[in-house]
This record gives sequence, structure tokens and C-alpha cells, in this order.
Amino acid sequence: GAGTAYLAERGVALDLGGIAKLPILAAGLRVLQREGVANALVNGGGDVRASGRLQGRPWRVGVRDPRAPEKLLGAIALEGFGIVASSGDYERGFMHQGRRLHHVLDPHTGWPTTGVHGVALLARDVDAVNGWGTALMVQGMAAVPAWSARHPDVAVLAAGSDGALWQSSSMAAALKPLAA
Repeated sequence: GAGTAYLAERGVALDLGGIAKLPILAAGLRVLQREGVANALVNGGGDVRASGRLQGRPWRVGVRDPRAPEKLLGAIALEGFGIVASSGDYERGFMHQGRRLHHVLDPHTGWPTTGVHGVALLARDVDAVNGWGTALMVQGMAAVPAWSARHPDVAVLAAGSDGALWQSSSMAAALKPLAA
């Protein structure tokens, strides 16, 4: 029927995590607020949505280093309404014929993206960031500064496959080192 898509090949699946997680987290937060919960932090697969504060203090959300995912680059303080959305090639992947493949595909080639290991976005509005981390992985590191300039309400951090790290001035201000 109309609005229905079918995948003809058996065993093929479509993962909408790149665009579905944040709206789902926002809906979950609305349910909590409707039930009287003013202070909450919900996390789904690398995306975090917060409201209020944690016992009078801002929520602290760690930002993983896409170049070394076992490490944190720092933490972002969220209070009121805030979102940290992360996309990366470091979580889900596999080796095939000596090459590491991952789940973020370039629609032009059909192959996994190259050039960007991961992106972290910070904003107040779901629509400002939803899907953009994945899109920036497809567009590549060269596109990140221009995208950031066009979206001044979004703080941006991107890690390139070559080890380069780029962040907007607003991300540099928001991302604080972890206390030793």
C-alpha cells in the first residue's frame, strides 16, 4: 500500500536509529514530565536527552573520543532541556576481507562512509540535530565547519579517520575536561 516499503532480499534489514532515537527519547521525556518527573536524563544508543537538573546540579554527559572509544574527551553540563547526539563508526562494525566495515553507509556508493570516525552534537532542540550526525559522516570532515557555521545553535565536534579533531567554539566552551 501507499507509504509502505518492502526489502526484497531475505535477511536485509533497515535500521532507522540515525533518525528515530531522538524523537523516541523526546517522547519518553514527555511521558515522564506528564507524570510529574521534572528532572530526568534518558539515553538511547549514544543520544542523550535531558530536562531539569540532577539534585540541583547540571547533568554531566560524557563525550567519547571516536578515535579511542574507550576514553572520554570530556563532559558536557546539561540543564533545563538539552540534547547530546552522537554518531560514529566505532560501535557497530565487522571485518570483511581484511577491511573494517560499519553501519553508516554512503548513499552514493552503498559502502560504509570514510573520513569521519564520529560526530557529537549539542543543542536544545531535537529538530536541530536529528539525523545530522550521520549526515555529516556521509558528507565528510571538509563539510563540518561550513555546516556548523550555518547552524550556530548547535555545538559540533567531529573526529576524522586521519586522527584530526575539529570542534566549534561553542563545543570547545561546553566540553570540559574530566577531573583527575
